[in-house]
Amino acid sequence: MATRNRHRRCTRIEMTQVSATRLARLSVDGKQVAETTERAAAHYSNGEQCTFERVAEFATPDLGYIVEVERYKTRVGGSQDLATVALRVTTIFRTEDGAWRIVHRHADPISTLQPAESVLPGPAAA
Repeated sequence: MATRNRHRRCTRIEMTQVSATRLARLSVDGKQVAETTERAAAHYSNGEQCTFERVAEFATPDLGYIVEVERYKTRVGGSQDLATVALRVTTIFRTEDGAWRIVHRHADPISTLQPAESVLPGPAAA
């Protein structure tokens, strides 16, 4: 798993096909996974650019992970304007039959920086 940035054009269809294919291999009900992925991807259209910035990686002979920032421009919902989207993504792999397989992928939007204290509970309500 080499560290590198990758630039390429992404489309909703391409992203859906890749995600659905990977998830269907891991699911007992691949059809349901494909339908759910397609429904989620339907909110995005006409993407212009994807970049993947590798933040961290680690691997043993049987288990590995990568943490990346995915950045792309796309139309969200019914908007005609392109929006810049940045996601923090963690992908976990394991080896099965001599090949790396995705066993978990989590992505969430990057939000603004918050101080560490922001996760602490505030004073008790009176």
